[in-house]
Amino acid sequence: MLKKIISIVFCILGILNHQYCQSNIVELIHDFEIDNASTINKINDNILIGISTRSQNGTDYDMLLLDLNESYEISQKTYIGEEGKLEFIKDVIWSSSNELIICYSSRLTSPYIFKAALMKLDANKEVVWSIELPNDGIRVDARKVIEKTNGEFIVLGSSSFSEPNTSFLYTVNSLGELMSTQKFDSFQAFDFQMLEDEELILAGRKRDNDNYDAYLTKLDSQGEKLWESIIDYGKVEAINKIYANGNSDFIAPVETQLGLYDFQYEKLKLIRFQQDDLQNTIELPFEGKAKDLTKSVTGNYLFLAQARNSASDGLNLVVFNEDLEVICTEEAPDYNTESTSSGDLILSTVDGNYFIGNIYSADTKADVNLFEFDKECGQTIISAIPENLGDCEIEMEIFPNPASQILTLKINGAFKIHEITLINSLGQKVFQINGADFIDNISIEHLETGIYFFKISSECGVKTKKVIIAR
Repeated sequence: MLKKIISIVFCILGILNHQYCQSNIVELIHDFEIDNASTINKINDNILIGISTRSQNGTDYDMLLLDLNESYEISQKTYIGEEGKLEFIKDVIWSSSNELIICYSSRLTSPYIFKAALMKLDANKEVVWSIELPNDGIRVDARKVIEKTNGEFIVLGSSSFSEPNTSFLYTVNSLGELMSTQKFDSFQAFDFQMLEDEELILAGRKRDNDNYDAYLTKLDSQGEKLWESIIDYGKVEAINKIYANGNSDFIAPVETQLGLYDFQYEKLKLIRFQQDDLQNTIELPFEGKAKDLTKSVTGNYLFLAQARNSASDGLNLVVFNEDLEVICTEEAPDYNTESTSSGDLILSTVDGNYFIGNIYSADTKADVNLFEFDKECGQTIISAIPENLGDCEIEMEIFPNPASQILTLKINGAFKIHEITLINSLGQKVFQINGADFIDNISIEHLETGIYFFKISSECGVKTKKVIIAR
């Protein structure tokens, strides 16, 4: 059952001026044993999200596809996977023949072997074929798949963290047959784009003694290197995502760790290349990891980052233009107060709006959520539409509203309350109490007049309601 709630998210125009952005939040799955949510796509009016979740035998991880209808309700769940393996979706595309192509990592639990793999599903999501790709004796994670104009597929795979830096480009035909394999030593690629004439631009990192340098290389249609470029800030740099404008204009985020085994991150940078020449660099106002980069139909770029070096790993969406000028940054609502970390995050765009799918994890359990941000900044209210598993109904009354001295809060429902928070228009917490210490009447006489939001976090999800303080 869909239940409407209200939540808050902030848009920082020019990084300085606080305004609001509009967002829809859908809680898709609650309290599942989920490893990651790592792909989002759209066909016609439906959204498809791919995640990896613990199988019923308790030892494997299966791939799970969630089809969402126009109301963002789950219309179909499709489990795919092979018994005795850990399988993790990395990328999903719709082929030119309107079939699903799934790029995934396949891992045996014993011996512990990683392989990149590819699978085709028909219109009924039945497996047409699947193929595990050669790994040359090292652990290889799948990264991405692209379809060529002739119907063949190029799969990018690269070594895991503990392995020597190695990358592979595999070509698989429409029948699921491996046509060719190209290996790159001393280079760990994380993303690639196909350019004109089927040239490729690859992005990742290259080992430099005790550090890594961010690395770009361009290949011709035969896989021969045309040029390479290294970005070295003297620490551990990497490019996880790249966006190509035509054949010679490239935009990419650079993330920087303090050391090879020091997972503290410096502030993210956005860079722009013309061919192999660095044209522009800007520094973003937060540290963290790059998650996704794309371009919306409005012509602006959308960059998704997972903030680090803080108590909770937040989620930031940066909107910037062709000149790398930041238009706004949007922080996704962190309404799962018991989560210990954010999981994999995904981004897509539909009609100019921004769609983000992610998980919040706590121990082995996790929630999968979908956020939709409006393409325009300047809205004050966020509509959220959660769907929880089980029978949960959060009913909240606040009166009087507007109020001047005392607020009375009534919460109905047989569920456990985790936390109650009152947030001002700048996003600051002005009141916070644990569910066990819940009180009905809250003094507000010390608070300034204005708009506030009560946020109730419970085992059924979150409900947020606006309240006005006026005198």
